Amino acid sequence: MSNRNAQHIQDAINGLALVSDHQQDILNRLTQADAGPILAGQLLATSRNVDTLERVKTELAELLPNFQLAQIGDWLR
Repeated sequence: MSNRNAQHIQDAINGLALVSDHQQDILNRLTQADAGPILAGQLLATSRNVDTLERVKTELAELLPNFQLAQIGDWLR
């Protein structure tokens, strides 16, 4: 894999991390609110979004040459 492609993958991982962090913040605020039926659905949807973003970040990181989880950072775990 070229360094350019590896950098594109790393940039994508970084972008996904930002979105995931934002979604996690929303999820945290939803869990602190009174959970009615509408909030429960939003809570579930946001939770799935966070799970999907985290899974995609991990899968992208595995494409990087000489991938080691410790080198990517704690935010990937």
